[in-house]
Amino acid sequence: MNLFFRAPTLSVLLLLGLSPLLAQAQAQGEAAERMEQRIDQRQERQAQRLAQGAASGQLTAREQHRLARQQQHTARMEQRAEADGQLSRREARRLEHSQDHNSRAIARQKRDGQTQPQPQP
Repeated sequence: MNLFFRAPTLSVLLLLGLSPLLAQAQAQGEAAERMEQRIDQRQERQAQRLAQGAASGQLTAREQHRLARQQQHTARMEQRAEADGQLSRREARRLEHSQDHNSRAIARQKRDGQTQPQPQP
C-alpha cells in the first residue's frame, strides 16, 4: 500500500519540479516567435522604403538594384536561420545587424542627392 501512494506522489513531485523548466521553454518559444515577427515586419518596412524611394526618384536604378540585393541577402540569411525550425539568439542578432546595415544604407542612398532622371514627355 505504501508503494501505491508513493508512485503518484513521486510523479506529482516530478511534474512540479519540471513545471518551471516547461514554463521557461514556452516563454523562450514565444520570445523567438515575437523576434521572427519583428524581423519579418522590419523586412517589409524596408522593402516599402525601397519602393517609395524608387517611385519618387530618390534612388537611381543602380542604387535600387544594390539595395534590393542586400535585402535578398538578409532574406536568405533569415531562411537559413529558420531552417531548423528555431531562431537562436545569435541568429537573431546577426539578422538584426544585417537589417541595421540595410536600413542605414537605404537612408543614406535616399538622401545622397543622386536622383533618377525623369523621363521627358
